Amino acid sequence: MQFFTISLALIMSISASAAASLHIAVLTDTPAEDQAHVLIEAVGGQAMSIEELHTLTPDTLLVLLETQRFPGPALGHIIAHLDRGGHLLVVGGPAFETLLHEGPDGDWMTLEQRLTIEETPSQLVAHDAIAEERFDIASGLDSDEITVETGPDGLTMISDFKTPGGWSNVKFSVGPPPAGHNIVRIRGSIAGEAESLVVEVQEQDGSRWMATLRPVEGRDEFVAHESQFVFWGDSPSVGRGGPGDQLQLDQAGWVSVGFASTHQVIHPGEYAFTVSSVESGRVDTEVMRFPSAPPLEGLCPAYKTFTTTPTRSNGVGIAADIDFTITEEIVSPIARPMHPHPELDTTWQPLVKGYNAQGIWNSTPVSTTWRDDGATWTFIGFVPETEPLATFAQRLAAAIPDGMPDPGPREELREPPATGALITVEDNRFMLDGEPWFAHGINFWPLYVSGMEPKGYFSHWLAEPYYIVELIKKDLDLLESMGVNLVSIQYTDPAEAPQLRDFVARCYDRGIFVNIFIAH
Repeated sequence: MQFFTISLALIMSISASAAASLHIAVLTDTPAEDQAHVLIEAVGGQAMSIEELHTLTPDTLLVLLETQRFPGPALGHIIAHLDRGGHLLVVGGPAFETLLHEGPDGDWMTLEQRLTIEETPSQLVAHDAIAEERFDIASGLDSDEITVETGPDGLTMISDFKTPGGWSNVKFSVGPPPAGHNIVRIRGSIAGEAESLVVEVQEQDGSRWMATLRPVEGRDEFVAHESQFVFWGDSPSVGRGGPGDQLQLDQAGWVSVGFASTHQVIHPGEYAFTVSSVESGRVDTEVMRFPSAPPLEGLCPAYKTFTTTPTRSNGVGIAADIDFTITEEIVSPIARPMHPHPELDTTWQPLVKGYNAQGIWNSTPVSTTWRDDGATWTFIGFVPETEPLATFAQRLAAAIPDGMPDPGPREELREPPATGALITVEDNRFMLDGEPWFAHGINFWPLYVSGMEPKGYFSHWLAEPYYIVELIKKDLDLLESMGVNLVSIQYTDPAEAPQLRDFVARCYDRGIFVNIFIAH
């Protein structure tokens, strides 16, 4: 009877564990449709279309493949899934960096490709104006560093930037486009070091609006909606550029095309563009009403991530023995607090760590973020082979219902020595132990505060929830290797005192002095 009871309990335990596993669904309405169906077969998952996303339940792990280019119409449903306490496995990135529109034939295309479908019947700058040289040249370069030619293909301008930075453009006077026109199309190309073109539209009231445009994929043209232009503060207009204001294309008086280091990176070298015409047209405003990627720590937008190529990697927990074989550049989240705290909305869990040639943790190819409402999102910053991805997805679906694993104890805070070296001033020089001392210092914030939302950033990294000893030590090691011997930090709240003392102790170990600015 005792054996039967134990066996029954074991069976019930196994059944409960199996029942607790999340369902796996894979979105198929994406450019990675073929890979999605292969993964569905491997995990025994469910195919999910965009139209079906609203049916997702919180006990579903939704897998999104190759998400750098992602269907925009799906994004709202995905955020709603998280808000219901659902779960994501996001593969490839930066996640949701380019949101795609559905084209007339059902294919996915970028916004720029979508805009090129529209007709642009109004000629703002016609070929005749170029042939007759009805334009002005404006540049911060010397005259011998600029070449402008006109011919059958239009106007070509070559700018030879000798040093980083500078500007050079061609300005055309234009008649206002027809009322309601809201897109600008430039037929032309770039060459040399150029990767983008800066376009300025100046309205008749003098307000200046700028856009940095890359060529439309597969086409020799550039296109933008008026809402994509940004107000330039150096404008003679009065009262423009405030909240809600935007370019009014049908009030345009001038269009400039060229290069400017205020809006793009300029390296030394030749930058060239050719323009044959500038046109305007109209697109329905619904086309522009796409949701943007929401701020999800450990995932998106792209400013919460960086790219690198780890020399080696090591998995832990459910990823411990999975061979992901990382050999190329990956997208890694910027590290975030890894221990739960009542003041934190999310807790971040590294699952695969990447290391540089010196054996230092420098990236996190796989991680999960746990939100306090029960939702999770797991990010794989590269595209694995199907077999390891399927294994990981199945393990993740089984593990999430058990909650976040215990991250272990936080590293204990230390106390600095009661006394230390004293820097003095003699004959207008800093002195240390009788020798001249020269400050090689910086204002210090840990690297992991990059891209934090305002709540976390302004809570201060010395506050208990945001003070991550493991990463502080790594940053200080880097500063020491660079020869930094002084850091300046802000101290804003007595509650930060234990973390401040620990920070000073770790700086002391590395011969780094601390200038403490008391603020509130």
